[in-house]
Amino acid sequence: MKLQTTKKLLIILLFTAALFGTTIAQNATVNDTYAAILDDMQRLYETGKMVDVRETFYQKCCRETDKKGEKVYIETTEFRTVNKEIKARIYELVSLAIISSNEPTKSRPYLSKLFAIEYNKTFTDSWLAIRAEREKYLIIPKLSIGVVAGLTLSEGNILKSRSFMNQTGTETAGGEKKYELGMGNSLGVIVNHRFSKNFLINVGVRTNKVNFSYTVDYIWSDEGGNNITFKNIHTNNFRYIEYPLNLKFELQGKLRPFVQAGVFYGTLQMAQRSMVYTVAENIHGFKMSNTYPKSINTDEQLLPYNFGYSFATGLEFTIGKSCVLFSAYMQKGAKDVVNQQFLYTNKDLMYHFYDIFDNMKISNYGINATYLYSINYGAYLK
Repeated sequence: MKLQTTKKLLIILLFTAALFGTTIAQNATVNDTYAAILDDMQRLYETGKMVDVRETFYQKCCRETDKKGEKVYIETTEFRTVNKEIKARIYELVSLAIISSNEPTKSRPYLSKLFAIEYNKTFTDSWLAIRAEREKYLIIPKLSIGVVAGLTLSEGNILKSRSFMNQTGTETAGGEKKYELGMGNSLGVIVNHRFSKNFLINVGVRTNKVNFSYTVDYIWSDEGGNNITFKNIHTNNFRYIEYPLNLKFELQGKLRPFVQAGVFYGTLQMAQRSMVYTVAENIHGFKMSNTYPKSINTDEQLLPYNFGYSFATGLEFTIGKSCVLFSAYMQKGAKDVVNQQFLYTNKDLMYHFYDIFDNMKISNYGINATYLYSINYGAYLK
């Protein structure tokens, strides 16, 4: 059995290696083909045959199509796989040929691709026409990937409150649930894709730890001055895996302020309720205080999903090929997270914690720090 498994693994490895080698060989052949096309275009340009430079590009690197009765040239799939250095030189030559024909605006699709490929080049040693056009463009990251980490304050937005159960069986005072914000955190990965100079979309996946609590005080007393105080601090601890999708608008400059809005979908990974239960007794002048910490699982009492919307604003700046962002955000759940079907099935929650869940939505407020690494760049007119 082990021998058969080893043979299968060897076959898979050999097949993968062969496929990889074939791909490399094909790419080398394609690059050689377009290197020869580049040489032809260079010779035509040096002899002043600008129209032939353009026609060579259209015939060898593009396919012709019709758009609203007008002839349009679209780059072939094969040309898109060519080595970036070869593509950049081809774009440069066809741009110069178009500019020399007094049609500079028609060169912009190729100039933007040239500047995006050679994003860190100043073009000071290039033709004057290219240098002049370079000044008109803003070169900024188009696709980037990174990590985001944040601190959050969470709260339960109560839709329907349920009374805390009377633990003493006697007449008492108090019993109102007093909710408080709790500190949580988030960590995830994010992908940014720019589709214009100022607009981007970003998607990601993150883990979001949600914590918030409420306090309930009960006081029992009689005419003789005897009393018992029950103090209960309940803390909800939830963890979601969330998938955000945002539309982002940013201004350009050294410091780039931005705003973004979007939606998210989350799946519940964990839900727990912890309680610190303090009893202080003053009976016949004898005082005593005891604290009982408890913790139980409440996964069943919550729906397995959550969704909602979010808003954020912040600042971004660039360091080399990296971007760093700091932002403040608000995330609002749009769904009651409590599972009504299992509201009364958790015996520990009912008979040990003397409680059931209030109907609630969850809100988060926080700050994020994001690190992005640029995969490629885009060139946009200023």
